[in-house]
Amino acid sequence: MKSFLFDVDAWLSSTAVSAMTADEERGYLRLLLHAWKQPDCGLPDDDGTLATLSLIGARWKRSAAKLRACFQSREGRLYNRRLLEEWEYQRRYHSERATAGAKGAAKRWGNRSEPDSSAIAEPLAKLSKNVENRWLFDARAKSEERRATAAANSPSSPSPPLDADLAQIAEALHGCMAPGALPPDEAIVRQIAAAVPHASAEDVAEWAQRFRRRRKPPESYGFFAAIVAEELSPKRLALIRTARPMPEDPKAEEEQRAALERDLAAEAEERLRVDAEIARREAAGTLEADLKRHEGEARAADPLWDRKPVGLRREVALAGVRGEFTRERLSPLGLLVLNR
Repeated sequence: MKSFLFDVDAWLSSTAVSAMTADEERGYLRLLLHAWKQPDCGLPDDDGTLATLSLIGARWKRSAAKLRACFQSREGRLYNRRLLEEWEYQRRYHSERATAGAKGAAKRWGNRSEPDSSAIAEPLAKLSKNVENRWLFDARAKSEERRATAAANSPSSPSPPLDADLAQIAEALHGCMAPGALPPDEAIVRQIAAAVPHASAEDVAEWAQRFRRRRKPPESYGFFAAIVAEELSPKRLALIRTARPMPEDPKAEEEQRAALERDLAAEAEERLRVDAEIARREAAGTLEADLKRHEGEARAADPLWDRKPVGLRREVALAGVRGEFTRERLSPLGLLVLNR
């Protein structure tokens, strides 16, 4: 099998992927691709081989624990649960299609070694006319769709302007994008604002300004929706507000900035501790029970729960499990994914 479906929303909203560096994220993706090409969708449980396949090389020792937590070890092989489920589904699908095709051929041609060309002469004679009619139908349908879209976007029915706070957030996010990028639409701005109800528009704008100074422009505004809840968590926002405004004394300013960096580093260390606990529970086989419990709670709260993609449902449940370790019932990121 040469390809598989890539769930972009699940990848960008994954807490495990968000905790990786760019080098680790690239290495993780390469390991998944190499596993997909194997006859059992697995990888050898060998650090040297994994370092080579991921292109991380000598830096593998620093990233091994984090990347190994994304795989399950079984009989000397490493397997990614999500990838293995997709691999087994596609293998069953191709097998069923091949079986159905063989049955259809047997029913049509029977025991004859070669098909009877006269059996398809009449359908071939009608083929060109059917194609022409279908093309005309599709052309008319596309024309109607374009007219409907133009009418919906006409100046006669403009959408109401954003209020001052949302406009400030939209302007701040637009400033983080690469030159020439379009402004964010109203839906994504409201989604980001709803993800951090404890933060003001000024808080979001200040965070966006810091983001622009220290990180490269993202590819889409959906990236902000995936990280803003964690970046502007109540704990981190309190630290940011404590450090504002910086004192005029350069020495005091440096001390305050160093204290803020220490607090943020402690928060990052706490996230790594939670990741390690998640990996430990997964290895012990107790994580699935916790995930099912949180999925049941989310299903009771959301009538459209079962219509959401499997990846998003698992990420919401995982956010609930993480919340147990950090004394939060469900992280804002989990609530954001839940409300999509």
